[in-house]
Order: sequence, then structure tokens, then C-alpha cells
Amino acid sequence: MFTRQIGVSVSRYRNSVRLARFMGYMRQPVKMTITEAVYASGFGSYAQFHRVFTQAYGRGPGECLQVFEEEAAG
Repeated sequence: MFTRQIGVSVSRYRNSVRLARFMGYMRQPVKMTITEAVYASGFGSYAQFHRVFTQAYGRGPGECLQVFEEEAAG
């Protein structure tokens, strides 16, 4: 029923919410470590986060975060 109403599976929706939380933490002025942000976002392990992140963005978090930081800098 969830998939019919929302358009995605529960796990995919949950992971997208977790990724959005993670990105919010990483954009805060007071920086968390990646590991702190991963657990604060609701992921059970870094391995789970890395798999979900890579599936969503097509590359690993380290590479993407570096691009985000460069874009923010100028």
C-alpha cells in the first residue's frame, strides 16, 4: 500500500530521508565527522550508508563530499 501511495518502496523512502539528514548534517557550520553524521542520520553502519549513498549518487561519499565542499567554497 505504501508503494502505491508514495511511489517508492518503504526502504527506498527511508534511505532517501536518511541521506537527506546526512547531507543536512554535512552542510552545518559546525561540522560532524562523516561517521558521526552517518549514525545521527539513522544508518546502522558505515557499510550500509556507503552502499546506499553509492546507489543514490553513483559514486562514493568521499568523492561527492569533496565536490560539494568545492562548490560551496566558490
